[in-house]
Formats: sequence, structure tokens, C-alpha cells
Amino acid sequence: MAQNTEREKRTGDRCAQPGHGPLCKRRQQHHILKNLYDWASETQSKAEPLMKRSFFLVPVEKVNRSRPQTDIVTVPGELKKTCHSPVSLTNTDNKEQHQYTTSPETLLEEEEFPLQSFPPDINNIFYKSSMNPRYPDRRNLLLQALKGVVDGMLTTVRNQLTDFLPGGKYSTKNAEAVLATKGSGLNNMVSERNFGSLDSSQRKRRHASLHYHTTILLLKTNRQSMFEWLRKKTQYEQRRLLLDAQQKGQKLRKKHEMEEKNAKEEEVKRLKQEEEEKKQVDLRRKKKEHHFEPPYYEEDDNSLDDFAAASLEPVTDLKDGQWVAVAYETGWFPGMVLGVQNNEMAAEVKFMHPSITPGMFKWPKDDVAVTNVKFVFSKINAPTPVSGGRSYLIPEWREVQEKFCMYCKIYFGM
Repeated sequence: MAQNTEREKRTGDRCAQPGHGPLCKRRQQHHILKNLYDWASETQSKAEPLMKRSFFLVPVEKVNRSRPQTDIVTVPGELKKTCHSPVSLTNTDNKEQHQYTTSPETLLEEEEFPLQSFPPDINNIFYKSSMNPRYPDRRNLLLQALKGVVDGMLTTVRNQLTDFLPGGKYSTKNAEAVLATKGSGLNNMVSERNFGSLDSSQRKRRHASLHYHTTILLLKTNRQSMFEWLRKKTQYEQRRLLLDAQQKGQKLRKKHEMEEKNAKEEEVKRLKQEEEEKKQVDLRRKKKEHHFEPPYYEEDDNSLDDFAAASLEPVTDLKDGQWVAVAYETGWFPGMVLGVQNNEMAAEVKFMHPSITPGMFKWPKDDVAVTNVKFVFSKINAPTPVSGGRSYLIPEWREVQEKFCMYCKIYFGM
């Protein structure tokens, strides 16, 4: 047992010596760098709240490097806050600003070495052993690690405090901004609470006006301060204020109603404008898709243009017993004219219904309707009976179908 213990001691000493035990040395380097990274991460996490709370940074002429330099900054409406001085980061003429990055050994000469706050195991293994002249490789590793840590700290501070450093957006106090934000809160909890109360009030009283909701919420939110202010007034002033509030309340209600009405009108105009723009986009798209077809015309009242405006020839001189094709939004139907009415502006037509087979039609129960002649888009020949007269065939039904498609694109927007 004693021999094994002595062998372990000799092996450990040999691994710690320069040039011996590469695996042991690599583990030590990994252990050192890992602990340095953990220490830097912990330091950064502690510094971030100070960075976020610091609104203005005041430079300091002299910096005592033996301990972190802090400034007391007074912010209107808040308590005094502490933030790190940015002098060593912004004064480019100062030769000491990058001394820790260019010469990390200066950190080892400080009265209070920062790494002395490490846990005992890290302090004994890392710091004391690195200062031992027997292990120069550990000292070099320490200096390289310190240089990397300090470089990372400087980069992080510059990135996070750019707007707060001298020359930044928030480096100096603006008197107007300070006065404007004197009564402002540090968060938006008040506004979120007010919006929540407004939503709750609108759910409970769905038919109440916006004037009612805003007035009630304003009184509920400021009732304590308002009553305290009112108690300080004399009895005559209180009576006068209540009378003025009663008289001017009606004017305020009318003003709010007018504003609400104008807002609704603006919303209606906006929706109509969006709908019109959408129609124009659809019109351009359809014109682009059907470049070689007749253009698409549409009116807001869904009225039909004159047939002469399109490439389709108008159907005129309708007579009794004549066969025509009448257009509906669901399709076209053949029929026989029974009579012409209203100075040839309307016609009474007895319709046939389509069957399952394309081009085949059949007679249903009496289906007679009066239709406007504008919907009559084509004349057809009399259907030919087939299947013993149970069905009828229209030979030119394909041409009629093409005319119907053109008719729908022009007048129905289909």
C-alpha cells in the first residue's frame, strides 16, 4: 500500500512537470478554461441588471483599479442607481484603457487579485500553482486565459452600453425629456390594467357608449386623488365645480359622440376604398389572364351594359314560337318564346331543363317565366327529338356554351 501511494505521488509530480504527462496537462488546461468561463458568465449575469438600470453614465477622471469604480447617478423620479464607469472604455487617448488586454500580467500585480474570490479548490490549483516559478507553462496559460476573459468583457460592455457611453444617444440628460418623463412609470403595467378594465366594462355593458366607458373608468382610476383634491376646496367652490361639471358634461358627451361618429365614417370609407382597390386588382388580373378575350365590365348596382358594347350581337325582333337561349348565373336554358311584352323589352318564355347527357334537354312540368331581353344572348334552332321524344338535342349547344361563357365574363364576373 505504501509503495502504491509513493508511486502515485511520483506520477502526479511527473504529470505536473513541463513536458511530462500530456493527457494530464490537457485536462488541467480544460479545467482552468472551464472555470474561467464559468466565472466570466457569472460576472456578466451580475452586471447585466446594473447595465439595464443605468440611464446616464458620468465619466470619472481617476479610476482606482484596486476595486470596481462606481458612480452614483441621480435619475428624476427614481432612486439613486449605481453603474460602472466607462472611462477605460471610451477615452482613446488614455494608455491604460487596454492595459489588461495587452498586458494581462498587470492583473497579477494588483493588491487584490480578482481571482482570489474563486472557490478554494480553483484558487489553490489555478492561482497559486500558476505563480510558482517551477511551472512557467501554467503562468503562460493563465495570462492567455485572462487576456481572453478581459477582451470578452470589454466587447460585451461596449455592445450593451453603446447608447449610454459618452457620445451615445442617452449619454447626456435632456431637460425636456426629463420634464416630460417626470411622472412616467417604469413599466406599462398601468396602461395594461386600464385596457383590461375597458375590455371588462365593454363586455358587461355591450350597448353603452364609449363616452360612458371612458368616464366611468376615469372616475374609478382617479377617485381617491380627485376626492382629496375636492375636499381641499371650499363649500362654494365644490358646489360651483359640480354645477359646471353637470352643465359641461352634456357638451362633452356630444363632442365624444361626434368623434365616435367621425371615426366610424372614416372606417367605412377605408373599407370601401379597400374593396374598390380589390376590385381593381381583380379586374387587372382578369384582363391579364384573358388578354385576347373581351374586357370585363362591372357596375356597383349589378346592372347590365348594352349588348352593343360587347362583341356579342344583340338579340332583337323576338317573335312568338322562336327558340332562344336565356342566361342565368347558374347556367343557360333553352326555351320557346310565347309572347313579347313591354315594347319588346321583356319576353315570356317556356323553358326546357338540361338532362344528364351534355347537349340533351327535356320538357319538365310547365316552366314559364317572363325575362328581360338583355338576358337573351343567342337564337337557336328548334331542338331535335331523340329517344322517342323523351329527350331533345340541340346540335349547336357547344357554340351556345361558348357564347354563354363569354356573356358571364362580361356581365356576371364569372
